[in-house]
Amino acid sequence: MYRPELCSGCEKPCCTRPALTTDEYVRVFESVGNDRLQQHQPHFMESTGMWMFKRGGCPALTPNGCVLVYDDRPLVCRLFPWVSVAFYTDVEDGARDELVLLVGRCPQWRVFGELYEQTKDEMNDSKKETN
Repeated sequence: MYRPELCSGCEKPCCTRPALTTDEYVRVFESVGNDRLQQHQPHFMESTGMWMFKRGGCPALTPNGCVLVYDDRPLVCRLFPWVSVAFYTDVEDGARDELVLLVGRCPQWRVFGELYEQTKDEMNDSKKETN
């Protein structure tokens, strides 16, 4: 239940420091062009194998929202408000454990939470009526 209008008024914490795979980076490049991409100073991080931007957050973000179709956005963007944080890395074999966190500032999550609570209350009320 993605509602794009909710993202337009957000502070966009999900868009400020995205880490992209090379495939995701290419999709952003194809959508925004090289000039806009270079303004954000892309940087490949050897240690993680991910692309990040040194300036201005994600180049696909405009004042009107993201230029990428939702299904074409990087996984980190589609998963938000859930974020994955590496908390342990084994340097010898490259294994890493990740912790998944919920970012409560997301307006999508707030609306989902409100609808969830409302639905839960309605279901509890209907159970009481049948008993």
